[in-house]
Amino acid sequence: MTRTATIPTLPLSESLARREPARVDWLLAFIVLQIVCQLALLIPALSPLRLIFRTSEFAASLGLAVLVGRRGPFHPAIIPALVAGLIIVLNILHPTTNTILSGIAQASLYIANFAPLLWVPALRVDAQSLRRVITLLWAFGVMSAFLGVLQVYFPGRFDPNLSSAIRAYGDWYVEDLKITLANGARVFRPMGLTDVPGGAANGAFTAILFSAGLLVSDRRIWVKIASIAALPVGLFCLYLCQVRVLLVMSLICVLMLMLILILRGKVARVAMLSGLLIGVVFASFTWAVAVGGEKATRRLTNLFKENPTHTYYSNRGRFLEETIYVLLPEYPLGAGLGRWGMMNFYFGDNSDPDRAAIWAEIQWTGWLLDGGVPLILAYVSAIAMAMLMAWRIALNRRLDTIATWAAIILAYDVGTFAATFNNPIFVGSQGLQFWTLNAALFAVAIHALRHPPTPTPGQVHSGDEPAPSIKASRRWTPDAPGGVS
Repeated sequence: MTRTATIPTLPLSESLARREPARVDWLLAFIVLQIVCQLALLIPALSPLRLIFRTSEFAASLGLAVLVGRRGPFHPAIIPALVAGLIIVLNILHPTTNTILSGIAQASLYIANFAPLLWVPALRVDAQSLRRVITLLWAFGVMSAFLGVLQVYFPGRFDPNLSSAIRAYGDWYVEDLKITLANGARVFRPMGLTDVPGGAANGAFTAILFSAGLLVSDRRIWVKIASIAALPVGLFCLYLCQVRVLLVMSLICVLMLMLILILRGKVARVAMLSGLLIGVVFASFTWAVAVGGEKATRRLTNLFKENPTHTYYSNRGRFLEETIYVLLPEYPLGAGLGRWGMMNFYFGDNSDPDRAAIWAEIQWTGWLLDGGVPLILAYVSAIAMAMLMAWRIALNRRLDTIATWAAIILAYDVGTFAATFNNPIFVGSQGLQFWTLNAALFAVAIHALRHPPTPTPGQVHSGDEPAPSIKASRRWTPDAPGGVS
């Protein structure tokens, strides 16, 4: 016999409701700011303000941490994140920090990346808020990928001004960033809404992953149609960008999304998504070969012909090897701050050989230089805690709607972590986006568990699970993200 129980009505007090910040204003405004700052970099008239736009989103993250304040339970990743932040701050005083200014700038960059773990959970973020954020990021990624397609079809017409940092490497480097199309034209790899050749690959990756997620989670017809249309655009753009690691990341992320859906019993959705993706992958590759020609797609075909380990080593693996066998013995506790990346470019002074710049192509090199083995352990632990939290929410039976978004973000997390072996992801906008999405997911789960939908009079709860409680505790259970049960 089915067990029934009346769901208790647990309204928030009026005073508590007044104390909580607006549900979505700050979070959505922050995402909009990130997009605006990215677009501002493409406007030639704003070039003198380039540094301001590059740093505005990070300054805003730090400002929101102070403005919003600290309320509610902590995301489990906050503890290793604070440890990592402490290591970074202490390394400002490292004897071989490049300059005090570059060291402070680098430390601020790390802390700004982590800051969403402090201020986002303090907001009243619900499932609708998270959906808006993901939809906005998806739309921006689709627009970037679509513009990348136009840049291939109309060479030079839609290209932004090339980044000054790219031009500084010389004409030979700039020329190497071009591809030869089937019609013989030489064009830059699609830049999309960036000023870096191949930069459209990030938007294409977002378009592919979030399109797959929206396709299986959003019931609106126009969203499903737009998601299906965005998939071939994203894949075509990704093929011609020739960023193979993002292609592999896309595959890993989609497989992770399917795994979560299978574990949740959504087999029909997985079958539908699998059939669609198989057709889209082959159709978009045929499209890319027809437009890009054999030379433009040779790197992709080699990815499947060669040993994956050999392919990675010949491109990025040597940087990881150098980090382990050369830099690690020399800098086990770090080389000081401001020794690499944009903070060295903007604020560094490389006249002293002992404090001069060190090349860091991948995130693991950057972590080692900035804080040594302790920073690597702390930061990777924070990422692992974020992924574990997303996993728990994705499998939480009381968070059915939110669980699908958790599966999308978990897949995104896996892909982002994989990208640390290819690029310094966590000292830029992508790292900030990673922590913002994970903090938002945690905030949504907490909000849903604390504030279940108010039932109509006489409504009953049926099933094997008890009604959610709004009481917070520090118990860690699989069905209680952040210790809320």
